[in-house]
Amino acid sequence: MGGMNDKTSPFDPQQLWQRLQTHLPVSRWLVGFSGGLDSTVLLSALLSTRPAQPIIAIHVNHSLSENAEEWQSHCEALCQQWGVHLEVERVKVQPAGFGIEDAAREARYAAFARHMQAGDCLLLGHHRDDQAETLLLRLMRGAGPRGLGGIVRERFFAGGKLVRPLLDFERAELEHFACQSDLSWIIDESNLDERFDRNFVRRRVLPVLSERWPDFGRRWQLTAEACQEADQLCRDLAEQDLLDLDENTARGGWSLDRNRLAKLPAYRRNNVLRGWVLARRFPVMERRHLDEIERQFFTDEPASGAMVKWSGTALGYFRDRLYLISAPLEMPESTLQVDWNLSSNELPLPDGSILQAIPSARGLRMSGAKIEVKWRRGGERCRPSGRAHSQTVKKLLQEYGLEPWWRQRIPLIYLDGELAAVGDLWICHPCVTEEETSVALRWLPEGKGAGWAPAF
Repeated sequence: MGGMNDKTSPFDPQQLWQRLQTHLPVSRWLVGFSGGLDSTVLLSALLSTRPAQPIIAIHVNHSLSENAEEWQSHCEALCQQWGVHLEVERVKVQPAGFGIEDAAREARYAAFARHMQAGDCLLLGHHRDDQAETLLLRLMRGAGPRGLGGIVRERFFAGGKLVRPLLDFERAELEHFACQSDLSWIIDESNLDERFDRNFVRRRVLPVLSERWPDFGRRWQLTAEACQEADQLCRDLAEQDLLDLDENTARGGWSLDRNRLAKLPAYRRNNVLRGWVLARRFPVMERRHLDEIERQFFTDEPASGAMVKWSGTALGYFRDRLYLISAPLEMPESTLQVDWNLSSNELPLPDGSILQAIPSARGLRMSGAKIEVKWRRGGERCRPSGRAHSQTVKKLLQEYGLEPWWRQRIPLIYLDGELAAVGDLWICHPCVTEEETSVALRWLPEGKGAGWAPAF
């Protein structure tokens, strides 16, 4: 349970509703409900306004605390008492190179997205203290305007809108309202662990700043809003610059003209690269990655196949173009071959890629044969259909212009022990047929299966 705070609070449900009215019409109000102080105040105040739209609470159980089940039970009991429909999402948090906090956040927002419908408005309980913590942490990481824009008030999200209506209120004001309303809330014991940067800032740094500058939270919010405007200007400029860089789709991602990009000043290059990465929904690179990109691709003549990687993403160079892709995974050394019985038209491969067989009027004859998928070991030869002579696969891949980072990963399809196709680049003579059972192959190194399309 939380305790009483003596500060008189200006927060009340009417102020909340004034902020929410600007977002009408909405189909449903969804509330991220952890059971903590912030989300409890948000849900309680929203109920007090008696909106005409349905209210749905969403509790995400991360299973990270030994008290996670107790917290879920608390939320279930409170929602039952208040007559609120509660959806519970159990998620598995997988850091995968990120910190546990970042991984939990990703899992949480993915859970929220699963419940969103067109016209919904998701409400989250971030407040002014959260904003101050975020700004200080990002400043310590060397963030630019986008990072120092902090927590945004609203944005489009999963077909609807995400809104944080409590950003103008301090935690103490919300706590005062909660105590006055006789609300109960849970306290996450991990919030007391100062090994986490955010808890250290909250418990050690911000109280000292507040003693000297009591109004710093409001002033920092103004700074965040100014940085958000500056970031939008940067995005607008990046969008305009990108129009002149001949962007094309590419295997596993997108590419643009490196020589045209090189003509821009370094600060414009960095800006358009950030904007490009954001527009294509890849993880944003840090400053050190931008410095490495500058060194590898714009200081001297780039090496063919050069690559800079970050957060499962890569920027590679080949034939005067830069390629933005999901970072290629290494093929497990123990992998020699994979058998394919065609029981499914999609074959997941050990490196995370997918090989598809699509019915085609003219394609590969696969029915009745023993199908094996292998990878290059060196020395393979074949004769692409329509050619008079055979050649090494190595030279053919160079001739076909396959980017260097894919050449060791492209699957080789063998029929009854003979090389019949190289990925989806070519079919070997004499394996082309126009039979009803013929198929065209499609290799998806990014690992997206049937029905997938890039997000624009």
